[in-house]
Amino acid sequence: MKKIDVQNAITKILQSNKLTIIDSLSNRYFISTYEEYMNFFNLIKSAYYDNIKEYVDEANQYINNMENYISNAINDENIESIEQYVQSNLLSSIEFNSYNREKNVMAIYPESFSIQREGSKEAFINIYCELGYEALNLYIDLVKAPSRFSMYLNDDNKQIIAMKYLLFKTDHHSTSKFKRDYSAKTIYQESSNNIQETLRSITKEKDDFINYMDKEKEDYKAWFESTSVNIDDFIRNHNKELANIEKTYEEKLKVEEPAKFMLEQSKKYKWTFVRWTVAIVILSIILIGLMALVIHPQVNFDDKLITVNILSKETPVYSSVILLAIISLVVYILRIFIKMAVSAKHLMEEYKQKYSLTYFYLSLINNGNIQDEKTQNIILTSLFTKADTGLIKNDGSNDADKTILSLLIK
Repeated sequence: MKKIDVQNAITKILQSNKLTIIDSLSNRYFISTYEEYMNFFNLIKSAYYDNIKEYVDEANQYINNMENYISNAINDENIESIEQYVQSNLLSSIEFNSYNREKNVMAIYPESFSIQREGSKEAFINIYCELGYEALNLYIDLVKAPSRFSMYLNDDNKQIIAMKYLLFKTDHHSTSKFKRDYSAKTIYQESSNNIQETLRSITKEKDDFINYMDKEKEDYKAWFESTSVNIDDFIRNHNKELANIEKTYEEKLKVEEPAKFMLEQSKKYKWTFVRWTVAIVILSIILIGLMALVIHPQVNFDDKLITVNILSKETPVYSSVILLAIISLVVYILRIFIKMAVSAKHLMEEYKQKYSLTYFYLSLINNGNIQDEKTQNIILTSLFTKADTGLIKNDGSNDADKTILSLLIK
């Protein structure tokens, strides 16, 4: 593989994707061929060969990176495609960013110098020779941002750089006596302008600070008022909740024992209902047996046929009367049992409902849904009225009980 082949491959890759070099003065230069790359850094090297050593060293570094890359590519016998090889590792080998293909360099490209004296090559070399490389970097920052002049004057370490900048800007370093005399007259005006600019900047900062503090004061006042309202609402709501809890506790003390009694009564009448139901079943079986005698009057007993027929003329009258009386009695007792079972069922359901309504009443108080005492008395009156047994119809006595209980609650 020849050197020219590698150079051509590099040029081909750079033409499709240019490199961007940004110098110390923030000027951008685009490299699209191998020759442009080498010429860029060779020009920097020759421009500062006798003065700024750091710029020369940096240019040599990038030139050596490219030459070493080409040498390695020539000597690598495993390369199948030189273009693919260059595409994959060129940027990393010459220390460029592979994502945006940009590189910031410390040096100043000769074309970046300004026609103004403070931005000329002579000024930069003068600063380097008199004050050194670090001072040169500070001077470059001042050239790029002249608004920092006042800040440099107020900094003991940068005052000399600010004065150098001022002398170059007013052409006080000129070899012409006329220009030096003229610049001496303008130095005062330049300094005065900078002082005025500094005062304006200080005044603006003061006004900005006052406005900032006024705004912070208003924001704090608004926050304090909003917080005070929120705190008042919080205290009021929690006082209300606390009052509801206290009231609920007081009411719970009133209804807790009656509620337990209602629950016990509900369980008691549940088992009463079960017992009456069993009794009804047994009595029904007895009644069915008696009715069977009437419907089937012939009964076989030890090969002897006995006829039981209350409708037969052969049957004695007293026997028929007794059998009918027994059936009537059984039916009457069955009717009573059914009434008692229904009454027990009715009382069980009523006490169960009163128990559930008692705790529902407590939940209403806890949530604050019951505020006036009149409504509370009506609900309590309804809860603790005498339970209806279901054996006889209400005759209006419960209304009187409700009235009496409401008066007692008051």
